[in-house]
Amino acid sequence: MKTLFDYIFYRVARFYYKWDNSNGITGIIAVTMVQALLILDLIIIISKFKYDRTITSQYAPSIKLAASIFFIVLLLLNFRKYYDKFHTYKKRWNGEEKNAFFNHGILVMLSLIIPWTILILIGIYW
Repeated sequence: MKTLFDYIFYRVARFYYKWDNSNGITGIIAVTMVQALLILDLIIIISKFKYDRTITSQYAPSIKLAASIFFIVLLLLNFRKYYDKFHTYKKRWNGEEKNAFFNHGILVMLSLIIPWTILILIGIYW
């Protein structure tokens, strides 16, 4: 999993290099978003099976606050890990073949879209 998030950071930071330079802020935010949404999706699915909507709605403000704090902590941890590390990851993945580069790019796009899709589907159908 660690390598997946490292690669997501690298590809997003590479895409936004003209705007972010080597600090990779956009990549850090993208990795944090994916991590937080995956955990949020998992928590929502488990809570839907375990608790009724009336119970979860009572604790909604507390859950929102806890989720916000969790996101900020995760963002700070990712900032500490990835800030100005673009060139480190570029050395690691710069020599990718074109076919692998394309396939990995599709996987990165899916990893950015799927957590949102799961969250939307939960909201619509559950």
